[in-house]
Amino acid sequence: MSDRGVGIPPDQVERLKQPFTRATEARARADGAAGAGLGLAIVDRIARLHGGKFEVLPRAGGGTIARVTLPLAGR
Repeated sequence: MSDRGVGIPPDQVERLKQPFTRATEARARADGAAGAGLGLAIVDRIARLHGGKFEVLPRAGGGTIARVTLPLAGR
């Protein structure tokens, strides 16, 4: 998944994977609702439990890439 938003500073990525942690500008949704800061922590935990990894990377030209990598079954 990727976007062309303002991006996440590289020094904040690991902090944002912690439960109940949100960016300083909480990126409120268009409907005005704000998140609880659990989404990235849940994705990271599930990926690790399955032997994979979750990465949040800067996107060339601005924005963020969120990538989950999982091992092939039976390997």
